[in-house]
Amino acid sequence: MSLSLVETIDSFQLVDNSNQLIPSNRPAVVEMGHFFQARAAMGQIRLVAGELKDTATDLEFLKFWRESAGDRELAIESFLSAYGSKAVVVEEPEPEPIPAKKSR
Repeated sequence: MSLSLVETIDSFQLVDNSNQLIPSNRPAVVEMGHFFQARAAMGQIRLVAGELKDTATDLEFLKFWRESAGDRELAIESFLSAYGSKAVVVEEPEPEPIPAKKSR
């Protein structure tokens, strides 16, 4: 199983049967087993980056999170610079523009 950086899509946390936790307030490093793959398929979690180095841990990500004072993008970029040499970063899709209403 590969290590990935994931986050919940709303303000809830998830714990699998091996006690891997995705907190409600930040991304987390987890092994993408069946539980988390199923949650991703159901749209409950979002993959931030996959294929992290084998030495990546959630405790290490937490250090980057605290050092960035909660700046999500800075924490992720800094963490991936250290643990993401083989990482596949998943960009959030841009929302589609709303077409302008035609006047009558």
